[in-house]
Amino acid sequence: MTEHDHPPYILGLDLGATSLGWAMIEIESWNTTRPVRVLDVGVRIFEAGVEGDIEQGKDSSRAVERRNARQPRRQHWRRQQRKRNLFRLLQELHLLPQTSEAVTDDEKRDDDPIAPANRHAVLLMVDQQLRKEFTAKDPNLEQDHHFQQVLPYLLRKEALERPLSPAELGRLLYQLGQRRGYLSNRKGQDSDDEKTGLVLSGISSLQDDLGEQTLGAYFATEVDVPQEKIRKRYTGRFMFQQEFERIRDYQAPHHPELTPEDWERIHKTIFYQRPLKSQKDLIGRCDLEPDRRRISEALPIFQEFRILQTVNNLRIQFPDYTARELFTEEKQKLIDILQTSAEMTYAQVRKLFGFTKKGMKFTIEEWDKRIIGHRTNQKMIDVFGDQWLDFPVEKQNQIVLEIVAYNKPFALKRRGIHAWGLNEEQADRLKETHLEEGHGSHSKEALEQLVPLMRDGMTYPKARKKAYPESFETGDVHDLLAPVNDWKDDIRNPAVIRALTELRKVVNGIIRRHGKPQRIHIELARDLKNSRDRRKKIHQNNEDNRKRREKAKQKILSETGISRPSRNDIDKCLLAEECQWTCPYTGKTISPSNLFGPHPEFDIEHIYPRQYLDNSMSNKTLCHVSVNRDIKRNQLPAQAFSGKKHEEMIDRVKRFVGPLAHIKLHRFQQTEVPEGFTTRDLNDTRYNSKLSAEFLGTLYGGKFDAEGRTRIFSCTGGLTYLLRKAWQLDSILGDDEKNRDDHRQHAVDAVIVALTGPTRVKALQEAAADAAKMEQQAFLKSIQNPWNKFHAEVDQAVTGLKVSHRMTRTIAGPLHAESIYSREFTDANGKTSYRIRKGLDKLSVKEITSDQIVDPKIRQLVQDKYAELGGGPPAKIFSLEENHPVMTTRNGKEIPIHKVRLQANVQPRPIGKGVRQRNVASGKDSNYASMIYVILDKNGQ
Repeated sequence: MTEHDHPPYILGLDLGATSLGWAMIEIESWNTTRPVRVLDVGVRIFEAGVEGDIEQGKDSSRAVERRNARQPRRQHWRRQQRKRNLFRLLQELHLLPQTSEAVTDDEKRDDDPIAPANRHAVLLMVDQQLRKEFTAKDPNLEQDHHFQQVLPYLLRKEALERPLSPAELGRLLYQLGQRRGYLSNRKGQDSDDEKTGLVLSGISSLQDDLGEQTLGAYFATEVDVPQEKIRKRYTGRFMFQQEFERIRDYQAPHHPELTPEDWERIHKTIFYQRPLKSQKDLIGRCDLEPDRRRISEALPIFQEFRILQTVNNLRIQFPDYTARELFTEEKQKLIDILQTSAEMTYAQVRKLFGFTKKGMKFTIEEWDKRIIGHRTNQKMIDVFGDQWLDFPVEKQNQIVLEIVAYNKPFALKRRGIHAWGLNEEQADRLKETHLEEGHGSHSKEALEQLVPLMRDGMTYPKARKKAYPESFETGDVHDLLAPVNDWKDDIRNPAVIRALTELRKVVNGIIRRHGKPQRIHIELARDLKNSRDRRKKIHQNNEDNRKRREKAKQKILSETGISRPSRNDIDKCLLAEECQWTCPYTGKTISPSNLFGPHPEFDIEHIYPRQYLDNSMSNKTLCHVSVNRDIKRNQLPAQAFSGKKHEEMIDRVKRFVGPLAHIKLHRFQQTEVPEGFTTRDLNDTRYNSKLSAEFLGTLYGGKFDAEGRTRIFSCTGGLTYLLRKAWQLDSILGDDEKNRDDHRQHAVDAVIVALTGPTRVKALQEAAADAAKMEQQAFLKSIQNPWNKFHAEVDQAVTGLKVSHRMTRTIAGPLHAESIYSREFTDANGKTSYRIRKGLDKLSVKEITSDQIVDPKIRQLVQDKYAELGGGPPAKIFSLEENHPVMTTRNGKEIPIHKVRLQANVQPRPIGKGVRQRNVASGKDSNYASMIYVILDKNGQ
């Protein structure tokens, strides 16, 4: 279908993280945008590509839960595989007995000779033999509890004092493989992270305690078992490696049957750890040079690019709300400091330039409190000293890329000493150095073109236009939208990917049936177009506003007698508090009696006149009715008043209080409205909005087609509320206010988005200018409908639409609950039962007070402790370990009880086979159905 084979129309899209409203508005001809009727509307509902509350900025990947469950499974499997490999090797080298010597065929629980149960039997036999040998030499060890607990550690100690038998050597080597310590991995790890810092601190503390001893010798002699625990200490991999090397050096001469290659095989089996998988293929491609990958953020040229981009955009705002760019000398002074600093706060920047007067601030401080500096230089100077700045750029790049690539801290330390001439102290700092691991938007080659221009003070957009003018040219025209990953394979935000995918389905479906639209208007909901940090701040601001409005409502109820304060009443109260109950234009005192009621003396007034279409609280204040209607009218305050009256008015505005006070002072001082203010809602420049517009632009070769006509408008939504009220579209869904529970509201918004364009803005301005003396409601009534019977057509289209829901083709979720139940038990009466272990804080009151705890002695201890603590929720009472009961053994040892075995009140079922068989039960969301897949060929067969 060619462009002119169908009626011309504008497509309006209202895209959110879980919804897409669309509306087709037919226009008079291909050469005009005058709307004539509603062609069709619809709504598509889908699940967000993320979990959590997107609007509050608390979203996370849907894969997190699955990944968090899969990682421990893999770690467990790898740990077991390492033990299997080590056990098999030690048997092969005759350092451990064969399984057949410890387990008969009848006793085997698994045919695999190195299965966990069989390995345990072999080690148990070895331990028993070794204990006999030790007690034969010293009978007192028979009753020595400490000896019984530390036998493997004692072998590790004596491995440096005497020749060991093969069995002794095999036993201690197997234990080294069981617990080989924490390996610090530089990738994805920050030493400032709380958990990592705790581990590294624990390792450092233990290392200080060791002195010249090996770890095994320390645990064998310095730890008082059972008063102290050997386990639950943070140990480093290097401790075990050093101990292995010392044991090998001492024992190798006494075991000539073990060749150097054998020792190396043992070392590799115990300590080998697979390097992290390379993620180079996931690095996105450069927007400006598609054949190149994006640059590492750690490279110096990216660090400089980021500094220049920020500094060249900085504007200082003065107390009178005038603003200017930084002078060239100021920019250079700030850049020089940032080149060796990790960051600077805006307060520090203001102090640097002497911008210390109250009210002076930078225009972008609202969303960010700091300027990021050259983090790479700052960290490298700490390692290399000031000579780092004298290194050639090529050498700096090489060092930075190697630091980013290295996984092992000690390998990086050796590299620093041998290749870069660092001393021991510098190399220690180097191995703890972490550079930024992300990637920029452009390639290194692109930045080499942009940065020289930006050094001369050019902003990024101007530098890009000069260096890469072709990036602003029209691209290829496509009949349909391509799959998102084919169009751009480096989008990492799952919410955006899901939304764009559903957008593609809907738009392509519309084009197949109706042809391409003459133009597309798209508005993104704030949950999709804003970053997570900004969504958090917006949510917090909205919450603060809600509390302020509720407080104002209560004030009106208590002081005016108005039983149901309207939105307008609450606005008046908030504005009165902001101006401290004094009219900013006249200085007259405002009170509840002359602000509310049937004949109020003060109006809500728009600082920028209504024709500029800003109906937000940042553009409203109070004004005496006579001044508002006879003097101020359709002018700026600075145009309506001059001389002494204007100065007195500004003095009163300076006393405004609240978060919007500084914005209003600026507007009171303006002599003209900023250029482009009225069309601000037609150009959303945020990243996700630009991304969606760029995606839709592939239908026309870009946002602008080859003839220069604008084909894609990214609307911000600033006019949507105004037009919905003016055209009374909320009533279509049966309410005077927008009903967010009715999915059809997205179709209503899409109709408004489709009708929002430059022509509509101009018409609204004219209506606002004609209605300058009117109240808000009268102004809204003056806004004409786009065509006759508009409301009825929208009502008919929206009322009759059927919401489309994305079909879920897979069943996702656990097959069973995570808890593992015991094997089957049969009592004297032949009754079968199962048992399960639970932590005390996971028990219910019934489980504590009944006979469900299996062991009667432990049951009594738990019940007595529960009663002693006064009862209540077990989760709260037993959350602290000091509240757990203690069992005293015959020899006086106290054993705290943290978990208990319970009689299960469910009937689990077995899964798996052999030693891997386990008993599980259904979870809370029990499975009630299975999905059967039918795969059809192209003929539907």
